[in-house]
Amino acid sequence: MKQLNVNYQKKIGRMIKDVEILKPKLIYYNGKRGDVKSFKKILVGARIKNVQRRAKILLFELSNGYFFILHLKMTGQLILRAKGEKDATGGHPWPSLMNPTPNKWTHITIFFTDKSILYFNDIRQFGYIKIFKTSELKKQKELNLLGIEPFDKKFTLNILINMLLDRPKTKIKQLLLDQHFISGIGNIYADESLYFANIHPTRLAGKLQTAEIKKLYMGVKSIILKSITMGGTSANTYVTLNGKKGVYKPFLKVYGKEGEPCSKCQGNISRIKLGGRSSHFCPDCQN
Repeated sequence: MKQLNVNYQKKIGRMIKDVEILKPKLIYYNGKRGDVKSFKKILVGARIKNVQRRAKILLFELSNGYFFILHLKMTGQLILRAKGEKDATGGHPWPSLMNPTPNKWTHITIFFTDKSILYFNDIRQFGYIKIFKTSELKKQKELNLLGIEPFDKKFTLNILINMLLDRPKTKIKQLLLDQHFISGIGNIYADESLYFANIHPTRLAGKLQTAEIKKLYMGVKSIILKSITMGGTSANTYVTLNGKKGVYKPFLKVYGKEGEPCSKCQGNISRIKLGGRSSHFCPDCQN
């Protein structure tokens, strides 16, 4: 999403000409689902004033005192098309979504007066777009309940230590995935960060030593940063803004490598389920 935010900054100042909504269940206005008439009335004629990102959510500030926020969830995809330019694509396109757009998975289309078009595809239809007044921004639960982000200046080692002390009886892997605790760490990078720090995913937060927390802190920052610069991992469905797969996947040490040799000790990588999510780790190196 950080990469998507950079590209959609180009839409600042553009006016929305029209909106086509084929799946009303994916839109919300004032907490009400599927209100197409109100949704279009607010968007049409408004200009994109600013584009921001908060964790995995894109926020579009409009010139008329409203915001719309967009979450891609598990399979959403955004395609920005402008005449004379290559499509800017980001999100989670399954192979079938790489077909010419629009297609049967294109549920919302936003047309701009400069003839550029923004397509919202979602094969599983878990994503959404919500509209609300700017004054209501801080009241949105999906935003105000999010935890600190790994690259926030306030996210220091001491802050992380204190955060873990506040949740001493929670397994560390589950904490890393809790978006109310730290926002923006996905399953892949949680596994990789714990491997980097030699911490077993089931360890309780309150049992971690300061040296272990320091290494975990360093791992989270360095691994995510390296992945961003390389366009992500392209695990399953993710592609970059240019429609290309990320190239970080060859650098993964444990995620998706069950039964393969550990790069540190040559033992076998294991996989367990924690909170309904798979966790990959080396039982010999991580304790």
